[in-house]
Amino acid sequence: MSISRVNKRMLAVLVMLTMIFSLAITDVHAASKNKITLTKYNVPANHIMGRSFSIKGKIKARQKISTVTIGVVSAKTGKWKLKYKKTGINRKSYKIKKADPHIKFGKLKAGTYYYRIKVKLKGKKTKTILNRKFEVIDNRAESVSLSVAEGVGVNLSGVRAPGTYMVGKEFTPSGIVSCDSTIKKVEVGIVLEATNKWTQYKYTAGTNATDFDLSRTASALKFDELPAGVYRYRMYAHTEKGIVIAFNKEFTVKSSGKPQQAVNWAINIANDDSFTYGEKPIANQQGCYFCGNNDKKVAAAKKKKMANPERYEKTYVCLTFAGAAYAHGASDPEILKACQKRYMTMYETNDNFKKFSCWMKIGSCKELTVADLLPGDIIVKWSDHNDNSGHICIYIGGNDIVESSGGGWGANSIAVKKDVAAKRLTSLSSSSKNYVMRYRH
Repeated sequence: MSISRVNKRMLAVLVMLTMIFSLAITDVHAASKNKITLTKYNVPANHIMGRSFSIKGKIKARQKISTVTIGVVSAKTGKWKLKYKKTGINRKSYKIKKADPHIKFGKLKAGTYYYRIKVKLKGKKTKTILNRKFEVIDNRAESVSLSVAEGVGVNLSGVRAPGTYMVGKEFTPSGIVSCDSTIKKVEVGIVLEATNKWTQYKYTAGTNATDFDLSRTASALKFDELPAGVYRYRMYAHTEKGIVIAFNKEFTVKSSGKPQQAVNWAINIANDDSFTYGEKPIANQQGCYFCGNNDKKVAAAKKKKMANPERYEKTYVCLTFAGAAYAHGASDPEILKACQKRYMTMYETNDNFKKFSCWMKIGSCKELTVADLLPGDIIVKWSDHNDNSGHICIYIGGNDIVESSGGGWGANSIAVKKDVAAKRLTSLSSSSKNYVMRYRH
């Protein structure tokens, strides 16, 4: 074979290799140009039915993004259950939190789903950049074998639920919870249905066994101190395989009737135009009209056996009005004793719970709706000032309130106000210091 023929063959091979390398470079360049990344994002894991989930993250691309589709797809049907689609983006980045107000995870029923994000670049095909599987678990079901951790069996022996009972009635936890996986920690307690949050009545402890005796929680779970409302008796078992919802029983505590008595009293005072709002500090110094016998002038008059000694003026600020409703309308002995000593039982601070056993905070205003309220509930707005700046009103049902408010001494400054309760909750939602408290005796 001649040298010229060998050179020609080598040249042909070099040309071919050059073409292949060139095509490879083109493909890499195209792939790089079409690259899409998702950063600082979150995904739902095992999700409790009814709870919200806020999505976040940022899509980045080296070409302009045309369309983004975000949502939840049913694993069973393959169809979108929740969907947000944004077209005409024409930018190289997109914050997916913009879809958050439109993707309501709380509406999903129990089942298996995919959290999916699809992106279309200008002039390109749509590409799925995230497709994460997750479960929605029905924690409201009466079934006791709901497992966030898959494959963990739960057995209950002698476990009872409170059922329905009156305020003040005692209930003693009992029974054995067994798992086929070692329980490392237990959380047992009472959850307020309206907010799905633990109340103050909760027992948490470490353990290293496959069973747990619920009688150990009796001193922490004081069912007799709960105010009227709907609750859940719940246990989470933290096992080696994950968290297990051992049981989640709904129960109801019925009112003693005293909150309604307080409401009736407050409405009667509001309808009596001889009672008015009083400016601070005058009304505070005067105290409650019905407890006027603590005034020095009245005491001196009684000592001299004078007829019809002067009583306090018929004025209330919001604080003394709400307190008097429970002192004189509901005849609560703890509040009545304080009222007679001119000690305000309600402040626009957390003193309500530090100093009086008859109140329980059921949640912040931003957590609740009118549907969560009961007649007699107190809506409290307070600031961190020392002068008790804020306001208190009494919910009376049907989106209505009764309150003492405004300046001056004019009639109707203590009044029933229609269709404003929901507005009061939302207007007070900017601060976590705005809350609702409930009478619990």
